[in-house]
Amino acid sequence: MSSSSGASSLYEDDGTGSVPGRAATTGIRYSEHEGAHLLRVGPARGAFPGW
Repeated sequence: MSSSSGASSLYEDDGTGSVPGRAATTGIRYSEHEGAHLLRVGPARGAFPGW
């Protein structure tokens, strides 16, 4: 069996850029090993509360 993995991040802001520092990133990691899939979503870091 094969295995694979990867990582990325989600960036969020209000879309206008009018307020400096109002953005957040969330780390996302994926791994697969011998048919088992695992998706890990980390905590948001930053100052954007979302919609």
